[in-house]
Amino acid sequence: MKTSGIDFTVNWSADVADMGLASIPGSIGLNVTGSWLQSYKTKQSPAGYDPVIEWKGSLGPVLQSFNGGAYDYRLFTNLSYNLASFGVNLRWRHLPEVKPAAKATEAAVIANNARVAAGGAGTRLSYTPSTAYNVAQFDQFDLSAFWTINDTLSVRFGVDNVFDAQPPSTGRNAGRPYDTALSAAQNAAKLAATCAGAMGCINPQAYSLPTSGLGGTNGGFYDVLGRRYFVALKAKF
Repeated sequence: MKTSGIDFTVNWSADVADMGLASIPGSIGLNVTGSWLQSYKTKQSPAGYDPVIEWKGSLGPVLQSFNGGAYDYRLFTNLSYNLASFGVNLRWRHLPEVKPAAKATEAAVIANNARVAAGGAGTRLSYTPSTAYNVAQFDQFDLSAFWTINDTLSVRFGVDNVFDAQPPSTGRNAGRPYDTALSAAQNAAKLAATCAGAMGCINPQAYSLPTSGLGGTNGGFYDVLGRRYFVALKAKF
């Protein structure tokens, strides 16, 4: 496995008065934490039939003992306003559009075959083109606040997933449906022309219905609980 990228954090804060608004108390803070993935490649064995797979921009890798989710980048942003006894924070989590892991594997096979065709080392591999859709970007906002009532009591409260963002489906697929506007012979010809002669490509042998992927997502990356509220009271004695 070889991977490279950049993890970064940016912190900024200032009193509102120092920003030319002397009549407004308190301070504003901004924190941005993120990662940018340059590459994430794996190869399971030295065998010629086992290509190097570039997982960047996909939900892969899908290998034992590996964590999936090789997004091009990830962003986690916090914007806060604070007084001595009160503060509020808005948190934004952003995940970009990502392709299914199957597309990363397919791209690796295509790249392998192109190298073999050009006289490079390796073995020609076969594949059937995937019709899976990319997974849509995801944005979640969380709002929280605290209030120190006195030396004894303090309370914190908030709303997670303020806009009730729904998790994107990770299983949407265009399928290869039978087109009733075409004849049986035309449909068969369309299916047989899927690969258009690409090296190693195997045309699908059957029609398949599209699927919305409803109910299928990845709870490790996307919020599946929806909008929810919390409140906590703390007392010192």
